[in-house]
Amino acid sequence: MSRESGKRVLLVDDEMDILVVMKDGLQKAGFSVRACRDSVTALENFAPGRYDLVITDIRMPGMNGLDLYQKIKSVDPQTPVIFLSAYDMSSAELSFARRLDPDAVIIYKPVGMKEFLAREKCCLAARALSSPRSSS
Repeated sequence: MSRESGKRVLLVDDEMDILVVMKDGLQKAGFSVRACRDSVTALENFAPGRYDLVITDIRMPGMNGLDLYQKIKSVDPQTPVIFLSAYDMSSAELSFARRLDPDAVIIYKPVGMKEFLAREKCCLAARALSSPRSSS
């Protein structure tokens, strides 16, 4: 498995068991992971350029993942976000997520780590191809 050294991920999920398993799997794949159990803590830890990717559960108490997405994108529109959902999203939630980002990546839990990492790497690769590089 290739190592993703230097790639920083902000992982947000209110379910501790999922947070631990995903963090462990991501770290074993070579990612640097900051795990948060709620959106408020995640937002407090977010800053432009600090993370290469945000992975957030959609349904959480307080600020949900869709609200977190909007706040992150208002601060740094370039940071890619992957949504996680343990539930089938309602058509209203899915529609709202697609309005926020027509290319949104939504992964339904449970998901195997191999499949998850493949989706994550695709998201990071797409960002690298689409991001303008500064010449300074």
